[in-house]
Amino acid sequence: MTNEEETEDTPIKFEVDPSKIRDDIVKEFTKKFDELKEALVPPEKLESETEELEENVETDYRAILVENIKKHPKRGNDGWKWTGPDDNEEAKVLVGEAKVTDKKLQESLTCVTATNAIPEIWAAEVERLSVYPNSAFWGAPYVNWKKDVLGRPGDTVNVITVAPVVCETWDCAEPSNDAATISKVPITLRDEVCAYCICKQDLEDVVPDTVNALNEGLGSCLSVCIDNHFLKQLQIGSNAGTYTHTAGMTGSLIARAMGSMQAGTYEPAVLIMHPVVYKGLMQDSQFTNAATFGNRSVIAKGEIDSYLGVDMVERPKGTLCVGNCTSGTYRSVLLAKGAVAGAIKRNITLETEYVARLQRKYILASVRYGGTVVHTNGVFWIVTVQT
Repeated sequence: MTNEEETEDTPIKFEVDPSKIRDDIVKEFTKKFDELKEALVPPEKLESETEELEENVETDYRAILVENIKKHPKRGNDGWKWTGPDDNEEAKVLVGEAKVTDKKLQESLTCVTATNAIPEIWAAEVERLSVYPNSAFWGAPYVNWKKDVLGRPGDTVNVITVAPVVCETWDCAEPSNDAATISKVPITLRDEVCAYCICKQDLEDVVPDTVNALNEGLGSCLSVCIDNHFLKQLQIGSNAGTYTHTAGMTGSLIARAMGSMQAGTYEPAVLIMHPVVYKGLMQDSQFTNAATFGNRSVIAKGEIDSYLGVDMVERPKGTLCVGNCTSGTYRSVLLAKGAVAGAIKRNITLETEYVARLQRKYILASVRYGGTVVHTNGVFWIVTVQT
């Protein structure tokens, strides 16, 4: 065996080219650098893809940063590594969700309903509905109110009347004449009561002015009762007369009725009529013409206080209607002073009572009085048809 022959123990000799090794190292380093660069820097988007992204999502660099970190190779103890959640949605929640304007998400949103958060406010002042005006007879100056039985025993008040003396002819003989007639007109007392009750807990909870309105309603209730009684008495028995007209109320009708009453030596004091008749009277040229009536109260205020010395009073009473208030026929009453008398046994009184067993409070308004026609010739009726 010669020296040129190789054996198993003979080392293999390589010829190394330094320039080639350098090129391989540079090539490998460049490859690794490009991989790292590609991992850290997002790939460029095509122009169409960029436009679509900008249209639907406002780019959030934090979410992109997490994605790039996750792609980076994990390292050992000598460096950091990503330990956050692997799910991309969870990562977005961790670092902040990008603003999404996707139409599908927009349609899932609903408006807030605030009905249960809007308070209801209750007014402190209570409105009074259909309040009846004061009584046309209680305390009126054209009614002779008797107080003889006020606070005293008795249930009937007798009003004494004295008729006029009627003279006769003498003719040189013993004079003769009709003596004055002394009579009495009884006033039978009646007791009117208006009342209501309210539970204790409601009394504690309601708006305070509600109780005031209820109490005022008791006064209006008594006024209605008193007017009903007197108007009923006026329609009982005889009177000075009735004038029936086929049209509406006018000033000339009032003047004619006054003349009839004055012929019986009674002086008219008041004309009580239904509101429909009262408003029809306002349309009479006698009152709409300020030069004729003497003032502008009808046009300016919508009222006629008096006419030819007679007070004008309107009250919405069904007893002033003939038949029913839809027929269009109404009766108005002309009264002389003192033609009607009233007696007071007990003035209008407001009383309260609390019943603990029932937890209720009772409020009662009452009055004891009476009324009647004393002078029949002091009552004159006018019947009109209002259209």
